[in-house]
Amino acid sequence: MEFGILDFRPVLFIIGFLLSKNPLPNIYIQLHFLGIHIISPEILHKLPDKKVFSIIDAYLALAKQKTAIQAYEINTGYWFDLGRHDSIVAAEAYLKHLH
Repeated sequence: MEFGILDFRPVLFIIGFLLSKNPLPNIYIQLHFLGIHIISPEILHKLPDKKVFSIIDAYLALAKQKTAIQAYEINTGYWFDLGRHDSIVAAEAYLKHLH
């Protein structure tokens, strides 16, 4: 399992991203990178001009340019990575189990 670790400034501004096979010391806030992305129209022209690109790489490039990329931590509910077929199947099974 890999841990995606976001490196924050105060107020949860993203300044870096690490991949680690092991949990890191408590000086880092260790969160999964997921969720809904709300992007200001002001930065759309700074994103790669491709149909498919890594949003993590784009955010890191923006952070290097001192563009404020803010994170919001949600501590309730369940989230599923729906980027792979097996994840969709697992989410569907979970939701069927609820009813």
